[in-house]
Amino acid sequence: MTIHAFRPGKTGISAELPPDIRVTLWEKFLFICAFSGVTALTRLPLGQVFAYQETSDLLTAVMKEGEALARVCGIALPGDIVERSYATLQVLEPEAMGSMAFDLLAGRRLEIEALNGMMVHLGQEHGMSLPFNSAIYAALRPYANGALR
Repeated sequence: MTIHAFRPGKTGISAELPPDIRVTLWEKFLFICAFSGVTALTRLPLGQVFAYQETSDLLTAVMKEGEALARVCGIALPGDIVERSYATLQVLEPEAMGSMAFDLLAGRRLEIEALNGMMVHLGQEHGMSLPFNSAIYAALRPYANGALR
């Protein structure tokens, strides 16, 4: 569905409304958990993450866990969501890092509870083990309130 908003004397703005907003939110959620979580955990920009098979595989594994959890929660993600998300990450600047990585490096509070922590907690509610998201959460949780003192 497309909505057109017009104000007198202003240019119109079109916006697409997805059939199920939960799908769009989950697509972004698994993308950000992987991007922000892995770049914060490794303290590396995407170019360096992709330079090593192990860290590149970690990105994929975090997204696959998110996809599996979404499906258990009744969210009908596209079948190629992990591949599309990975492809999107590959076209970002090699220096790109998630906001949580920048916050960690600057000693600021982290959104770990809202990202990988939420993924882990939702997984627990559904009896799922999410080892990759759990590892990111466990490693970054001590920094949730900023730099250790």
